[in-house]
Amino acid sequence: MASVWVSPQPIPGLPVKPPRIAPQAGQVVISYETVEPDVGCCKCSDLTTGGLIALIVLVLIFWPLAFIPCCESDCHTQSQCPVYGFPPQYQNQGAPQYQNQGAPQYQPPAPGVPVGDVAAVSV
Repeated sequence: MASVWVSPQPIPGLPVKPPRIAPQAGQVVISYETVEPDVGCCKCSDLTTGGLIALIVLVLIFWPLAFIPCCESDCHTQSQCPVYGFPPQYQNQGAPQYQNQGAPQYQPPAPGVPVGDVAAVSV
């Protein structure tokens, strides 16, 4: 009996961000990795509820210190992004090889035959 490979599921409770590297043809999600948030003076896009409250309170009370929650890693939410790779049956073989069968081949016109003159071409 052949074993069936099941794609991993994301970690519950963590938001999923786009992958760091775009997948190639034939690749599937092989795992999810947790990503530490970007912290800095103006990086407040992924603040937790506590971080937002601290930011608002500091803006209202003493605005020059309002950047502090943005610089603290505890005030940001962790996230996860998918990691793509080839399924386990392709691990030893590399990427699957696809053959282009039946594709029309283009050949340039013969010398002396005008490109737009279809009647002059004999088969």
